[in-house]
Amino acid sequence: DTDKTSHSLRFESRDHLSHVVSHINFALSRIFNNSIFASSCFSDFSFLFSSFVFLSRLRLSGGFSETYAALCDYNGISCKEEVQWDVDTIYHSQDNREFNLLDFSHLESRDLAVIVASMAYNTWFTKLYCKDLRLGSEVTEQVLHTVSKSSCLEELTLENAGLKSDFPQKMSAALSENPSAVIHSLNLSHNSLDNQGTCSRRNLYVFLSQPNCLVHLDLSGTDCCVDSLYGALLRGCCADLSFLNLSKNAFSHRKLKDTLPLFRQFFSSAFSLTHVNLSSMKLPPDVLRSADLFLISTVALRSAGASVIQELFPRVSSIATLDISDNGLDADLLTLLPAFSRHPSLKHLHMGRNFNIKNSRVLDDVLQKLVQLIQEEECALQSLSLSDSRLRSRGTVLVNALGSNTCLRKVDLSGNSMDDIGAKMLSKALQINTTLRSVTWDRNNTSAAGFLDVARALEQ
Repeated sequence: DTDKTSHSLRFESRDHLSHVVSHINFALSRIFNNSIFASSCFSDFSFLFSSFVFLSRLRLSGGFSETYAALCDYNGISCKEEVQWDVDTIYHSQDNREFNLLDFSHLESRDLAVIVASMAYNTWFTKLYCKDLRLGSEVTEQVLHTVSKSSCLEELTLENAGLKSDFPQKMSAALSENPSAVIHSLNLSHNSLDNQGTCSRRNLYVFLSQPNCLVHLDLSGTDCCVDSLYGALLRGCCADLSFLNLSKNAFSHRKLKDTLPLFRQFFSSAFSLTHVNLSSMKLPPDVLRSADLFLISTVALRSAGASVIQELFPRVSSIATLDISDNGLDADLLTLLPAFSRHPSLKHLHMGRNFNIKNSRVLDDVLQKLVQLIQEEECALQSLSLSDSRLRSRGTVLVNALGSNTCLRKVDLSGNSMDDIGAKMLSKALQINTTLRSVTWDRNNTSAAGFLDVARALEQ
């Protein structure tokens, strides 16, 4: 049996401390048969960690290297010096508190599991990051173990990591075991967490409805049913949540009458919310009204959505960034653009891929409305994106307007095929504009001669 009592010890030097730790490790190796420990794999490291938690606080990077070496020793795995060197030299010298598993993606899954396990009681690292790296079950279990033990882990990113649908339920259990958990940022995007029916869906919703301190939540591309999430978010983290990305998921139109009240209640209660992304899904107009216009690119707004924006936007004073790209607005921009006029808080406007207008006269009128918008003295816009709108030569009217513009600092005119005539107009605008700091001009069919005109303008 093990003694559950805590003991406080004082040492005269690091050498004395190292000697005691070595003795404890030797004693544990006698008590816990190596073969038995190896067979249990990575199921429970708590007995080992207790022997050197106090040491970790006195070494580089929270004693990570010492912890890692001990775990390798007990599991019969060769200790990778590159892991220790990277942590003690690169991470420590740069004061980098984010452990990036991609730095060691070339190692085997068993090695990665030990690395993650070494973070459970580590006080240096506050972030664990993994993207586009499929994690095996051994590694995933150690991530959960770290979540259940760590009092320092604040941000967890496991994007496109091959997580199973039961991961939310297991993480919920891990968090319930850890009263000291401080995770406030969670990114589980592009993992199929809700693709196996009712059971997996319940796992996700139970996890989100558990009281937590999440501020940043990214569940984009997880195959979840968005309209069913808001009840769970209301119970779990509505008050503190400031960033919510649910893009590339599904929205059930059949249950709209049942879920719309929860949708409205969430947006009326989420006082800290500053960023919402519901892109790449079809949202009905009633949902936009309920969200009070926290928008939302690529949601197929079209005419109905344009009417909602035109109706609500002047009354919403807190929006700083508006992305309505790729919404099929087209000719509706003619009546929509005036709604953005003199808006006090709108700083960044993205509206590319909305100019599929066959009537050239209507297209010219839309571009003139846009010119009027950026030339108003009270215009607060700092950045404007019209990327991939295929404006061709008609877009030069906007390029010309940049010469006298005094508010924009950044414009994205890429993907408009404006040819050398567009580059010529840009060069003239740049010679007199004093506020622009960034111009994106990719995919405009510009030759060397056109770029030479721009280069001469920049010199002036």
